[in-house]
Amino acid sequence: MTDPSVLDSVVQTAALVLQRDDVTAQSNFLELGGSSLAAIHLVDKLNKQYGTDLSPLAPIEAETLGALAELYASRRAG
Repeated sequence: MTDPSVLDSVVQTAALVLQRDDVTAQSNFLELGGSSLAAIHLVDKLNKQYGTDLSPLAPIEAETLGALAELYASRRAG
């Protein structure tokens, strides 16, 4: 199970980057209108927050933002 704080952070950061208020853990990044540029911004923010080095493709390849949060939870520093 994903750490709820990581899940909340990924969802909130995606909402900020995509400028949407309807983002949930079950949302698909691309279906929300995410682009490659938005993916770069999202991953940059999350990598800095969690001390990770995930690829900008991660939000595009993850089926949902919840799956993306699982990646961050499993790879974060500390």
